[in-house]
Amino acid sequence: MTRHQLEAILLDLDGTLWDNAIFEIRVLSDVLDAAIARGLRTTKEQALSFLASIRKENPNATNHIDKLVNHFNGWEDPSVIGPAVSAYHNAKTSMHPYNGVVGVLHELQQEYCTRKRHGLGVLSTGIPKKQWDKLCRLGLTPFFTVYDREGKVTGNTVYASDTLGEKKPYPHLFETAQQKMNFSYEHTVMVGDRLDSDIAPAKLLGMCTVHIAIGKYVDQTPESARDKYMQACPGFEEPPRAAFSPDYRISNFAQLPEAIRRIERRLRGDAGGSFPTPAQTSLFQTNT
Repeated sequence: MTRHQLEAILLDLDGTLWDNAIFEIRVLSDVLDAAIARGLRTTKEQALSFLASIRKENPNATNHIDKLVNHFNGWEDPSVIGPAVSAYHNAKTSMHPYNGVVGVLHELQQEYCTRKRHGLGVLSTGIPKKQWDKLCRLGLTPFFTVYDREGKVTGNTVYASDTLGEKKPYPHLFETAQQKMNFSYEHTVMVGDRLDSDIAPAKLLGMCTVHIAIGKYVDQTPESARDKYMQACPGFEEPPRAAFSPDYRISNFAQLPEAIRRIERRLRGDAGGSFPTPAQTSLFQTNT
């Protein structure tokens, strides 16, 4: 196996490995169609507005459908709630990762996962059991599971939290992964779709970064990302603008292996000659 400079590759989950934003829109539509068909006394638009208010107050609030039906019908009518819940679970069977994710993760697993070190990990903001459910439904758990010589599971490299002070962009998940996976920040890359919660905290720790510019946050700028970062971490010192500028930017997951190869060369000190710097290549543009 090739001797690599990188010790670990960490990936965000939502918006990076799959399009959770589009999925949520489709799920909500299916759920509300089912509820209204069974007698939910409101319009789809009003129902969406009510659910949005719940999520704004608490993105991980439970029993959304129960609260919705109780609000508009005056009681938790099981004949409305049941079909809506069924529609929700049926929609979850259609979850799938972005194109190219499985092939790329397999390639990186072959290169960076050995018996001595499992070099692939996930850092995710969210309730741990829900994030694990997503990984299972997406078929991605084998890439972040540690096995012994006999093929028995001995651990995993998934780090998730929705607790204030632990969830991204706080450094807790990064520090936990570093302690568990035993890597140096300087020889680790973070891959994510958000400048505020993936790129900035990683760069502040000295990590290499790859921004995958797709999905809900594709138009996020360093300025808007800095605002979100400070809203999430009001007691923190405001980071410099450079913290929100990734080392590399890619537009689809299939480009990740090439970005990783270029980071490897950069870490080896081969930035000159035939190896283009980030600012010299259109595929991997960075903010400067």
